[in-house]
This record gives sequence, structure tokens and C-alpha cells, in this order.
Amino acid sequence: MKKTLLFLTAFAACSLFAIDQGRVDIDGTKDGIAITKVKSNCNTQNATWGAEEKRNQILVNTMKPAANGEWQTMEIVFTVDKPGKINFNAAGDWAPTAEERLFYIYKSAAVEPVSQNAEFTKNSAGKADGWWIAEKASLVDGGVKVNHDARAFQTIAVEPGKEYTLKATFKKAE
Repeated sequence: MKKTLLFLTAFAACSLFAIDQGRVDIDGTKDGIAITKVKSNCNTQNATWGAEEKRNQILVNTMKPAANGEWQTMEIVFTVDKPGKINFNAAGDWAPTAEERLFYIYKSAAVEPVSQNAEFTKNSAGKADGWWIAEKASLVDGGVKVNHDARAFQTIAVEPGKEYTLKATFKKAE
């Protein structure tokens, strides 16, 4: 009983505060591509949701923003098990309610050596070539503003036997 009460108290306390972390997912589920972390400077793990056999096809990478409002860079080196296409997306971390899902600005996001338009440069139509930007996300001066539900993503071709490096520079939106 005491353990249950302690757990419920901790859960209630955690749900009072938004989870303040930038997040970049690498997703190979469309082509069934398993993604393996080689190294990273952030919290990196496979998905903990969805079908068990697909969890190794999503690599979730999170990092707290710098306390002083400065730009912070996540760097993840990964490999894949077969050729195909994967998505990588810039976002914020999940929180229990939509109101708690914080916004972040990414000034760059790229998978080296294959992505394009890492700085979200706008074309003449006001769009960022190579990126799909969710309706509630927005291109802003110097980057893209996103959260868990409003993401920016890019699709890239990958092949096994190569290491890819994802770098994403972000800060908490004001």
C-alpha cells in the first residue's frame, strides 16, 4: 500500500510539470529498417511504445535545453540494417496534456552526409525545401518552431555498412 501511494504521489507530481526536452526521432518503420545507436551526446533509446517488433526501428533522442537559453546541439551516430528510406524529425518531448508539450526552435537539423537544407532556409514560396512542416509548427527567423505534436521532418535514403551522424541544434522557444 505504501509503495502504491508513493508511486501515485510521484506520478501526480511529475504530471504537474512539463517535460522540458528537445527531441529528435529517427524512424525506419515505413521500410522496416532497424536503427542502431553507435554513440550520442544525449539520451538515446529505442521506442518504448507500439508493436514490439517495430521498436528497434525508432530511435528517440532527447536533451534538456541549455538553462541560459543558449543553443544546444544533439549529436547521434547511428547505423541501419538494410537499404531504404527513414524519416528524422525535430520535435519536443511528450507530456500528458497538449498544453504541457513545450515548443522549441531548431536552427539546424541534418543527417550527414545525406540531408538537405539543414538550416530550414525558405524558398520563394515561403517553404523549407526538403522538409515537411506540420500545420501547428512554423518556420521562424532562424529556424523552425516545433513541439511533440507539431513536428518538422525530412525523409532520407540510407544503406547498411555506413555510419550516419544526426546533428540538431535547438533551444526552448520563448
